[in-house]
Amino acid sequence: MKEFRGLSCGAQNRPSNESHGYFSVGYRNCIKEVVDFTWYDVLPYSTALWPHMYSESTRSGAWWMHRENYISLCMEYVVSGYAEYHFNGKTEVLGKGDVWVTLPGDVVTLSDHNRQKLHRIQVVISGGLTKLAPETLGLQKQHCFHVNSIYGKEKFYRILSELKETIEMRNPAEASRNSLLGYELLLFFAECCKNPSCTTDDLPDVITNTLNRMLAVSNEGYSVSQLAKFANVSRMTLTRLFKRHLNTTPLAYWMNLKIEHAKQMLINSNKTIKEISNELGFSNQLYFSTLFHRRCGMSPTAYRKANTPQALQKGLND
Repeated sequence: MKEFRGLSCGAQNRPSNESHGYFSVGYRNCIKEVVDFTWYDVLPYSTALWPHMYSESTRSGAWWMHRENYISLCMEYVVSGYAEYHFNGKTEVLGKGDVWVTLPGDVVTLSDHNRQKLHRIQVVISGGLTKLAPETLGLQKQHCFHVNSIYGKEKFYRILSELKETIEMRNPAEASRNSLLGYELLLFFAECCKNPSCTTDDLPDVITNTLNRMLAVSNEGYSVSQLAKFANVSRMTLTRLFKRHLNTTPLAYWMNLKIEHAKQMLINSNKTIKEISNELGFSNQLYFSTLFHRRCGMSPTAYRKANTPQALQKGLND
């Protein structure tokens, strides 16, 4: 993409061999950063669902940016002013109190609206579950939300405030809280998809405690029954709560978390497949390799080979 509404492309960014970002000439000159906080790579939480950036900025003048096959999940809240979002052949004009959610894989173009000033807050979420979570929660149904018209908007502002605090402080003791705030944010929008005038309840302590345990000990061989016992509920009750609030089962979530942890170990360590399988609590290497292939489309060995620095650099140069 070289031009949009008469403005030429002035820069491009390629964070991976699949995701591309293009910006208009002078794009950076149109932006004034108010705050910009980042917090990366806090294992094991960052392998799952991890809000890693909180920023607040103003924009003025004529500008555009294009996201192609976006790699993360991005929430943008309009504090004041206007912006246009061009997605699937349609244009949405967002004003004060509106939110746009860009999902992994989306192709979307952002631009000014008649050169009016824009003040926005942005939260970017990464991790292996950024694609799975929106799918299970049904977030593909809607990308634009009118927060100010939603009963329960106070919860949205509370989540934003707490995310700003955790990402700014970068306190390892708050890592699980930061991850869970990411889930809360997605659940808020999932409820909005179901009912535009809804309110959302906090996650039950049973789920919060179980997610914390899963995230903290993703390399343990606990069964779902053991996790339920830790939470002082039956396996059936734990499964029912997961289905109701997260639209998945404890076992499916648990396995996805282990696979995401395995990906990090394959890329960042020299451990054998058998060692990784054992550390993640799988009963045997064959079961681990079969599950990995089913969920990732390739074997652990092939995944490691495809994600070496040399392979990634070749992908960028192709």
